Amino acid sequence: MKVNLYKNYWLTSSVGDLCFTLKSIKPIQDKKSKKYGEESEVTICYPVTIEGAVKNICEKEIINSNATTLEEIVKEEKILQAMVEELGRHIGVDSIMKNIIHLPKEFLAQGDDPTKEIKKRGRKKKAV
Repeated sequence: MKVNLYKNYWLTSSVGDLCFTLKSIKPIQDKKSKKYGEESEVTICYPVTIEGAVKNICEKEIINSNATTLEEIVKEEKILQAMVEELGRHIGVDSIMKNIIHLPKEFLAQGDDPTKEIKKRGRKKKAV
């Protein structure tokens, strides 16, 4: 199976796979390469569900956005929301819309809480 989900993102799998493979297919840009201009497949991740693949695409697109203003980020988010809604209509999955459309809130929630002190791991020092 090889299905184009969005732009140059492809969802692939083969017989016996336990999960999908999300790949990005782009032409080789290095002019010194012997294969300059030929298409190259880069594996992005191995999502278990289609929802996971779409979520990963949205995160990558937001992170790699060329946005320099808040308006541009909102515009990019609306484009991604339209893509998610269209995929949801095609595959008939309501959960895909509920879990992915609110990506920025989930994206910002990732990482460490700056107000909490991080516990140190490892052995305690012996008292001498």
